[in-house]
Amino acid sequence: MPERGLLIVFSGPSGVGKGTVRAAIFESSQHQFEYSVSMTTRKQRPGEIDGKDYFFSTREAFEEKIKAGQMLEYAEYVGNYYGTPLEYVNKTLDEGKDVFLEIEVQGALQVKEKVPDGVFIFLTPPDLDELRDRLSGRGTDSLEVINERMAKAREEIKNSQTAPATTRARIEGNSVVVNDAFDRAWRRSGLALDRAGLVVVDRNRQSGVYYVRPAQTELDKKDEGGFWSSLAFWRSKGSDTATNKQPALQVKLSGAAENQTRIQLLDPQGHPLSEQQSSSILRALQQQLN
Repeated sequence: MPERGLLIVFSGPSGVGKGTVRAAIFESSQHQFEYSVSMTTRKQRPGEIDGKDYFFSTREAFEEKIKAGQMLEYAEYVGNYYGTPLEYVNKTLDEGKDVFLEIEVQGALQVKEKVPDGVFIFLTPPDLDELRDRLSGRGTDSLEVINERMAKAREEIKNSQTAPATTRARIEGNSVVVNDAFDRAWRRSGLALDRAGLVVVDRNRQSGVYYVRPAQTELDKKDEGGFWSSLAFWRSKGSDTATNKQPALQVKLSGAAENQTRIQLLDPQGHPLSEQQSSSILRALQQQLN
């Protein structure tokens, strides 16, 4: 029987661009997720496809599913229900497939209570003025609804910044120890590396190694004395600093104890980096894995 899949929960304020980011994630060949389509009672917008963007439902039918316990989560937002049908999610996870949910913030909080070992991602806007411009630019909501969405967004962003963090990963010397068996830690680490500013250029699951280079945003920090400039094999030599010309750093996963996995950073020759060399990346990984 395959190990149960990983649940990835992606949420954020209305209008922040969740659908656009989700589409970009699914265009990448690096991630193999099953997308769980949410259900809603709001009106279908131009260009949206029933069963692909949402399952569009009447209020009465949605409430019947709630009473029958057929929703993993649901929330009422600006006068409409949004939620995730339970049957599909459980069936897909039991098949060993990773499921990606794009849901409202209230729903994400419900899922976190029921499935605390999921991966939770909260998307925020550059600023609230930009968010209002995006909501207004849709041309689908009245000024009253936009104001309601803005008030809700302020509350959601504030709560996301003050929510207590769960501790599932801790730093031990020059490594991070995560409270997951290897298979689960391997999948969660792939996501965490991407969110920590690292690009996975290759991987060897049998050896437990990801080969990574910095994203361009991280590479731009080299002259500021960042992590990459501290490594001898990444120091600048004229024009040879192009990302694809530099050797890849190794991220090594190995068993630490029962249902625990250790993550270490290795140089291109496979030698562990020191605690001082690896501390900034380890902190970023710990944050993403918690």
